[in-house]
Amino acid sequence: MYPASYASANIISVGASDQNDNLSSLSNYGAVSVDIAAPGVNIYSRKPGSQYGPSSGISMAVPYVAGVAGLITAGHPDWTATQVREAILSNTDQKPQLNGKVKTGGRLNAYSAVMGAKPVVTPTTPVPTTVVPTPAPSGNVTSAPINPAFLLFKASSVQAPADDGSGHRVILGYRPSPLNFSYMAGERPAIMSIDTLPASYDLRTYSRVTPVKDQADCGSCWAHGAYGSLESTLKPPETWDFNEWDLNVNSGFDYGSCNGGTNDMSAAYLTRWAGPFTDGQTTPVMKHVQEVMYLPPKGSALDNDNIKSAIMNYGGISASFYWSGGYLRTGGYYYPSGGNGNHMITIVGWDDNHAVSGAPGNGAYLCKNSWGSTWNGDGYFWVSYYDGIMGKEELSVFSGAQPTTTYDTIYQYDPLGWISSAGYSLTSAWESNIFTASSTQEIDAVSFYTTVTNTAYEVYVYTGTNSGPRSGTLKATTTGTIAYAGYHTITITPVPVTSGQKFSVVVKLTTPSVSHQIAMERPISGYSSRATASSGQSYISSDGTSWLDVTTWISNTNVCVKAFGAAPPIPVADFNATPVTVVANSTVQFGDLSTVNPMSWNWSFGDGTANATVQNPVHVYTSSGLRTVTLTATNGYRSNTIQKVGYITVVTPPGFLSGWTYRKVHTIAGSTTGDLANYQVKFKVWRSTGTDNGENVYLGTNV
Repeated sequence: MYPASYASANIISVGASDQNDNLSSLSNYGAVSVDIAAPGVNIYSRKPGSQYGPSSGISMAVPYVAGVAGLITAGHPDWTATQVREAILSNTDQKPQLNGKVKTGGRLNAYSAVMGAKPVVTPTTPVPTTVVPTPAPSGNVTSAPINPAFLLFKASSVQAPADDGSGHRVILGYRPSPLNFSYMAGERPAIMSIDTLPASYDLRTYSRVTPVKDQADCGSCWAHGAYGSLESTLKPPETWDFNEWDLNVNSGFDYGSCNGGTNDMSAAYLTRWAGPFTDGQTTPVMKHVQEVMYLPPKGSALDNDNIKSAIMNYGGISASFYWSGGYLRTGGYYYPSGGNGNHMITIVGWDDNHAVSGAPGNGAYLCKNSWGSTWNGDGYFWVSYYDGIMGKEELSVFSGAQPTTTYDTIYQYDPLGWISSAGYSLTSAWESNIFTASSTQEIDAVSFYTTVTNTAYEVYVYTGTNSGPRSGTLKATTTGTIAYAGYHTITITPVPVTSGQKFSVVVKLTTPSVSHQIAMERPISGYSSRATASSGQSYISSDGTSWLDVTTWISNTNVCVKAFGAAPPIPVADFNATPVTVVANSTVQFGDLSTVNPMSWNWSFGDGTANATVQNPVHVYTSSGLRTVTLTATNGYRSNTIQKVGYITVVTPPGFLSGWTYRKVHTIAGSTTGDLANYQVKFKVWRSTGTDNGENVYLGTNV
């Protein structure tokens, strides 16, 4: 189609989607030839005659993309068309139903495209890679200090019981993370702000909270906090009851069952696809978690906008705080001192006017506990904004849970996730993992952690990386900015790989100020001693040119970078024919209806003649009978075959009556049913045009 599907850097080919992000039946489509979908169904628009009304089609969708391009250009007048195009295509909302139909697999997101727009990093010839074989010089790369609170709690091997506020014994279960997030306190991620946050909000009102559970005599509050968040972010429309017990038992960390944990442990378990399972089951995994947001700790008692915005936009927040039964007061809970937490809950709402006895002012969070649905009346309680620890330690949102069919394969070296951070005392750092493809497939996405808010990233994927992260051929690149710290999955232009082929994921991270940008998995005795690594897996760099094999610096240590593969798409073979009932020696026109980018066709017509390989063949059947037609359609990866049994009916015209040269079939005069009868009529057939009259029948000049 001119010029939409031309391979030009200044063209964006647009498809039309409906209100459910399904591609319209009126839309063009193509996994390579159509770039992006935009709203194009029932769009209220100007019509002829000074009228307004809904219209549908690609012509309704294209103006949305053009308008966004104009907004980006207004903000970046020096940008090239290629840069504007990349800003739009790399900031879509990913929709599974658009995979294989548009190149990005996504629908236009105007806000992300305009606010997240960054100049395109033009792919260049790969720079020869130097793998540094010795540890980095002192003062070059450093790791972030371990959280002192983690070291303090690590000395305790057992979670002590507590009073639930009514004289009953309960087990808590939160242990501080080795990661210290205090450096982010008070930061504001650059996300879409809510102009007016309501004075109160309760996720229960909107059916976005699952029922309260009971952790019983087990220090697994951290698992309940995480799943309280994950289940909430899926509601509505999905309602799940996930298995906290398996997360508690099979976290992979050293603490053991019922002996405490952190949001980081939950994130590691979920992002390595070890769960979640439905409650009471240990197979199959029901979701693949591809996003975990780490909110900045509060900078003050009334610094609550991050928490409120996250609750409204995503769902419940898994949060830590310090519990002691004596601080459960009239109206809720208030612990005035600082320190570190020992319990985790899920924040599901707030009320700026809720009063908690003893607190300096009004305002409190609504929290879902895990001590049963009858504790404190209904299993919920309020915690004052002025609490000394709530909101100032761990705050995580477990979102981005995708169907397990989105990706088939996960490539990873960090099953225990983010345990430590590293950096070069610069505002940017590079990290890379080299993987070996387990099968012939496409690499569709990569993931990594960002350690601070508002981090810009550049992702490069190379194949044939046999001598370092950037030694192969550059196959895909994408850029963007991520507002929240945490774990993130970024889709890329699919990169084909073959079984046994090496490929690398290279990530450059740039932060607003000097920090430790690189998230690492490493062994810490008593916490993550099962971490392992081998040379040739993970690399870090200050400039993307000279690389350090991480194991030469810290043994059994990898960077937290993953890749996700999917089996190559299978074409869907289909066809039609006109007509499907023919007289012998007549032609049949076959039409290919196959989808998912077929590139070659093989037709068998069922009559013993040679196969055809054109897309829309014409075939002549010379003898009568039922004919089974088979089509095999092949794209760049795989084939699919459809067979329609007895699809074509070939008939022989009836013979002439004895003693007569001509025969004609007429409708019985006066018949109301259109019945036909044979009777003898002598007539002449003319190969010319004319009006049938008496014995003269005119067939036309094209017979």
